[in-house]
Amino acid sequence: MDNRFIGFAIILASVILMVPFGMDAALAFNPSVIVVSFLWVVGLASGLTIMEREVHVAKFFTDFSKNLVFAGYMGAMIIMVVFLNQATQINWIEKLTGGVSLALVNIFLGYFLSHILGPFFKHRIQ
Repeated sequence: MDNRFIGFAIILASVILMVPFGMDAALAFNPSVIVVSFLWVVGLASGLTIMEREVHVAKFFTDFSKNLVFAGYMGAMIIMVVFLNQATQINWIEKLTGGVSLALVNIFLGYFLSHILGPFFKHRIQ
């Protein structure tokens, strides 16, 4: 099977499974949103990495690292869209500040995972 189809299937599964559960957890300010954000960032980044090219061990981490950061920003934008949509309610400023903090969790996870996993991958490659 072509890597593009496998990567697309991983991305589609991440979107279908994580967006509804993540939005419910985010709107309720549930602590499980960190787990959902982690699965979103890793799922989207791995799907994009597999989709982009043939998976070579030497280039896998650099591509995966870039895609982790990209997935973090995509998750942040999705959360901000959901919370800005809730801005018409009475307590919109509380929801917006909570939404910004939850959006930053995705960006943090993208950068954190790309830098924390780096030494493990680089050590195995060399």
